[in-house]
Amino acid sequence: MMQPQLSDSVASASIAVTEADKANDNSTKEKEDAEAIDFDEHEDEMAYKDYKPTKLDFGKPHPDHVVENASLAAVNPPDIRYNLAMPADIISKGLLSNLQLEAICYGCQRHLDDLPMEKEVNNHVAPVSLNEITEPPPAAASTSRSALNNISNAKIGNTDARRTRSQNMTEKKTENVTPVATLKRCGFLLGDGAGMGKGRTLAGFVLENICRGREKHVWVSVSADLYEDAKRDISDLNLSTYATNSCHLLNKFSYRKISTQLSQDENKNSSGLMFCTYRALIGTCTSDGNNRLEQLIEWCGGQEFDGLLMFDECHKAKNVSLDEHGNATKVGSSECTKTAAAVLTLQKQLPRARVVYCSATAVSEPHNLGFMNRLGLWGQGTEHPLGFNQFLASINRLGCGGMELHAMHLKSKGALLARTLSYKGCDFKEIKNVMDPTIEKVYNDSTLLWNDMYVALVNDTEKRKQLQKALKKADDLERNNHDIDRELLELRAIHDADSDDEDGDDKDVEFRRQCRRRPGELFYLV
Repeated sequence: MMQPQLSDSVASASIAVTEADKANDNSTKEKEDAEAIDFDEHEDEMAYKDYKPTKLDFGKPHPDHVVENASLAAVNPPDIRYNLAMPADIISKGLLSNLQLEAICYGCQRHLDDLPMEKEVNNHVAPVSLNEITEPPPAAASTSRSALNNISNAKIGNTDARRTRSQNMTEKKTENVTPVATLKRCGFLLGDGAGMGKGRTLAGFVLENICRGREKHVWVSVSADLYEDAKRDISDLNLSTYATNSCHLLNKFSYRKISTQLSQDENKNSSGLMFCTYRALIGTCTSDGNNRLEQLIEWCGGQEFDGLLMFDECHKAKNVSLDEHGNATKVGSSECTKTAAAVLTLQKQLPRARVVYCSATAVSEPHNLGFMNRLGLWGQGTEHPLGFNQFLASINRLGCGGMELHAMHLKSKGALLARTLSYKGCDFKEIKNVMDPTIEKVYNDSTLLWNDMYVALVNDTEKRKQLQKALKKADDLERNNHDIDRELLELRAIHDADSDDEDGDDKDVEFRRQCRRRPGELFYLV
C-alpha cells in the first residue's frame, strides 16, 4: 500500500511550525537562565541587610554603616526589660553608640537568668525550669550621685553599697526541693565583626557593673599588649582614675596571694578589674607548684563571685574535647588544649560569674562551641540534655543550616548579637604582575636557603638516629659481656660522618651524597 504524500505547501508549513517551536523553546530557556542569574544576584544582594536596633530607642547612632546576616535579620530579638544604671552623660555624649548600648542591655539582661539545672524531689532527679527557681528581677533604680562620686574617686562598690546576689535571683524555698549543684548564670555572646568597637563595648559592660556596685571583674584576652588598650577604653568612659588605680595585670604579680600584694601598694585598690591572657591561665610556678588559675579564682572569691568574666577573642579556647559530664578530656593534646581546659575550669569554679564571650570568629566550626557552656544550647532543659556531644552530633547531621538555626535561636533569646561593618561603597580590584626583578631575586635566594636548611636537617636527623641505634647496641653488648671493639669502631665511623671526605664504605658514601642532594620537587623557583 502506498503511503500518502504531503503536498509541498503542507510540508513547508510543518517545517515553519517546527522552527517556531524551537525558537520559542530557546527564548524560554534564555529567559529562565536570565531569571536564574537575576535571582543569584538578588541573593547576593540580600546576604546582608542594614542593621538598626529594633528594641532600643535611645543612644547616638553608630558612626559607621552596619549590616547583619540576612538569616539573623529575619529574627526579632526579645524586648529589653533591663534598665541601665550608667551615668546619663555616657549616653547623651555618644561615648557609647546605640549598637554598643544594645549589646550591653541584652548582655546584662541575659545575666539576670540562670541555666536550667537538676533538682532532687523525693529522691528523684528532675529538670528545674527557670520559672520555678527565679522571679523577674525588680526594675533597676537610677544611678545616685554618691555612686558617681565613687566612680570618680575609684572607690566603687564599698561594703554598704554592694548588692547581694539575691537582688538578681530570688530562690523559692519549697519543701522537699534540694538543688544538687550551684546555679549557673546565663552567658552572652558578642559576635560583632572587626571594627565594631568590641573593646569599647566590653568597657561599657565594666562601667555598668561598677554602677551596680560589683567590685571585681576579670577580662581575659590574647595578649598583654591589649591591657593598655583596655585601660584606654575604660578611660574614655570617664573612668580614668579607675583605670589607673583599679586595673591590674595578672602577669605582674608573683604567685603569692594577690590581695596580700595589692594591700602593700598604697596606689592600688584590692578590688577592680583583673586583666590576664589565655597563656597566663595555664602558668605554673616551678618552685612551689602554684598556678595562675587557682590564684585568679582565689582573688575572685570562688563561687560567690558575681562580677564580669569576659573572654575577649574567645576563639583561643576553641580546641576542646568534653566527656558526658562536660569536663575536659585529653587535655594537652591537639583535641583539647590546656587553654581550653583552663577556660572551662574558670567557668565551673565561678558559677555566678556574668560571662561574656566576645569574638568575630567564635563559631567557625561546630566543635569549637564546646567551651561556651553558658549559652544554654545543651544540658538540662534543652533539646540536648545529654550534653555537648549530643548537641555536636545533631549539628553535624543538620549541617550549616543547623548552625544558622541555632544562631537564630540564640538571637531570639537575647543571647547573641552579631553585626558587622558594611562594605557598601568600597571598591576592590585585583592587581597582577607585582613581582619585579628585585622581589624575584629575594624569593629565589630564600628558596635556596630553605633548601640548604632542609638538607642539613635531614643529615643531622639521620646521623642522630644512627648514633642512638649504635649506642643502644653497644649497651646491649656490654650488658651481655660481648666484645664491643667492633661496635666502637662503627660508632666512631658514625661520629666522623660530618667530614667532607668520601672515605668509607660505598653505601655510606652514597647515602651521604643522597642526603646532600636538594629535593627540587619540594621547593619552587620563579
